[in-house]
Amino acid sequence: MLPQLCHLDARCLREPRRPLGGQPRPKYANCMRDPLFTLVLAAIAAGCGPSDKGAPQAPPPTAAAPATATPSGAAGILHIASTGIGRSVNPDHTMRDATVLFIPTDDVWASVIVEGNAPRGTLQARWLTDSGDVVEESSQAITPTGRTVVAFRAAARPGGWPLGRYKLELLLDGVVGGTQPFEIRRPPL
Repeated sequence: MLPQLCHLDARCLREPRRPLGGQPRPKYANCMRDPLFTLVLAAIAAGCGPSDKGAPQAPPPTAAAPATATPSGAAGILHIASTGIGRSVNPDHTMRDATVLFIPTDDVWASVIVEGNAPRGTLQARWLTDSGDVVEESSQAITPTGRTVVAFRAAARPGGWPLGRYKLELLLDGVVGGTQPFEIRRPPL
């Protein structure tokens, strides 16, 4: 006959169970009889909560932190959140036909998302050869509030783009905020 498992009923508190061999169990075998032992186990179990190893941790508050929460990118702090490059953009300037491979007769478009709030800023696009020579350069003045999407276009050259590797370099208020490589190849792609 197998020993019965304790289900924390009244019998468990009154009578100790005996293992298969019939020998009495040690003094603390029925742990519900000792309230201090139960309390210690409960305290240990409470300290073993779920693990948050991979979860991002909020930085500890600092004395200089404002009393009210401010949205990300507030107070004049701007940053380039993402960049897409491709053959065309949507009316809202988001990327429509994203790619990094082009043929010589393609226009190359960039869609840039700037996040933050500031009274003004300047976003600049530099289209560079693999060796760093500037092919085209343009800039746009922006007045970002939250999320601003800006599009840049480098039109196909008369006679087409020379084959090779290029990169788009983006500057926000004169500081490089990101680069995006692309390549011009012979058709078909």
